[in-house]
Amino acid sequence: MPLFRVEGRFTREVLRGIANGMNLASGDWCDDPWLVLDHLNDLWAYFVGSPPEHDHAPYATDRGWLRMTLQQADRNRTRWPTVPVWEVIQRAQFSEHTPQPLHRSRRVAHDIDQIDAELYWLFKLRCVLCDRQLDETLTLSLELRAYAERMDAMDLERSRDYDEAAREKARMLGRAAPIRPLDEET
Repeated sequence: MPLFRVEGRFTREVLRGIANGMNLASGDWCDDPWLVLDHLNDLWAYFVGSPPEHDHAPYATDRGWLRMTLQQADRNRTRWPTVPVWEVIQRAQFSEHTPQPLHRSRRVAHDIDQIDAELYWLFKLRCVLCDRQLDETLTLSLELRAYAERMDAMDLERSRDYDEAAREKARMLGRAAPIRPLDEET
């Protein structure tokens, strides 16, 4: 009789990534080992995937970090069917609640000093590529003005709205973005 041993180890980094992915506050269940015990089903499903009866959107949900499949001719391995014994492993229960999907993400900390250093380097490169380095009156302000004029022309030509693009970027980063009044949008 075949014997399977499946063991998952969740490092601090993985738990921190899960907390970031779920927007959990510091001190939530990912930080407390006693509270993690209440989420063993969730962690197990993250590790081995959900059994078919819990997987309501089979082509959109996460299949688990580890998976055993039946090899097929299809080159896309995500479409390979799961081995029946793996579905038994996926059904392991540690509590009575249905596993909730967990997602990992990294917390990104943008460094404004680094961004400014990169922009300064890019403006120096832009200046040289436009052959303005020989101009004795050249300043960063003049290069910024030339860039702003070019971007304004490109925005007009391509029908881009910088304000709306900045709002969208703020929303993507989870930052506040004021809602425009209806009369401005129309």
